[in-house]
Amino acid sequence: REHAAAAAGGELARRRRRRRLGLRSRVTLVFSVGALVLAAVVATLAFELARKDLLSERQTSAKRQAFANAGLVRSDLRTPNADITAFLGTLPTGNESDSLVYRRGHWFGSSVGLGPSRLPGDLVNQALSGQAATQRFAQGGTTEYAVAVPIPAVDAVYFQVFSLRELDSTLRILSASLAVAAVVTTLAGAMVGIWASRRALQPVRDRS
Repeated sequence: REHAAAAAGGELARRRRRRRLGLRSRVTLVFSVGALVLAAVVATLAFELARKDLLSERQTSAKRQAFANAGLVRSDLRTPNADITAFLGTLPTGNESDSLVYRRGHWFGSSVGLGPSRLPGDLVNQALSGQAATQRFAQGGTTEYAVAVPIPAVDAVYFQVFSLRELDSTLRILSASLAVAAVVTTLAGAMVGIWASRRALQPVRDRS
């Protein structure tokens, strides 16, 4: 009888431990999943807001520069015997953009080998019809942003293509940082879940 009672007591204790472990696991899992979902939502919203703000700022700056350069091109083309190609090389375009001019059936680029194939067809057609246009597109694995400005006073269209490589790099770094933050938040949620489960099960352990 004593042996049977001891065996029954041992089995009861094992069942209690399994229940406590199961409850602790469920509490920890709930906290972990909750932290993961919250971190993912916050990270996604933060990334999208940052992406839109940075992209809008970069595109606004690009359009401002393109229209200013188009004004300079118009002034140069009004002079006799203007050398369009040479003048394009003097424009303040920086290392992250290139310029092209279409005039009277001919293309002129700011660098050797730069031609209309670099530009999206829809953008070119819209600009040649007399409408200013912008378009973001992928070129050689890099995102680029093109601005087209018709210059009817000199029968020309000015195009400027901006590389968004630096912006893409910034967004990749931001994405990686937010992913790390999400993982850390999830681990912190798991730790809180472990602590909460221990606190919740303390009365049960005290009674047993």
